[in-house]
Amino acid sequence: MGNFIYYTRNLVLCLSFIFAITVLGLSASWINVTDKAIVTNFEVLPLITSLLTVVLAPIWLIIGQLRKNATFTRIATELCLIFVLWSLWLSSGALVASWSNLLFPSKCTGSTFSTESTGGLS
Repeated sequence: MGNFIYYTRNLVLCLSFIFAITVLGLSASWINVTDKAIVTNFEVLPLITSLLTVVLAPIWLIIGQLRKNATFTRIATELCLIFVLWSLWLSSGALVASWSNLLFPSKCTGSTFSTESTGGLS
């Protein structure tokens, strides 16, 4: 049972690291193509959240390999930090979901521009 939890923890941390790199690239690209004077909260929060995950996930993996006897301290620290990261990821997803209705009103079903923004030409 202990090995199953250990391998599951490592798998989840590795997948979190991979997805965080993806979100980091997407949010950095989005900030790069938008207007530099107006940066909204849905652009910055995923960038910060993914950056924290990219930094913390490898640290947790390395510490898990090095320190075998500090189980209670490691679990308490990881639970607190995972709760903070979970809250940040949840709020990032909520912000992106709420802004996607404003930025993509046609839900990406062909054209992402409304007829008002193209002057009636579709």
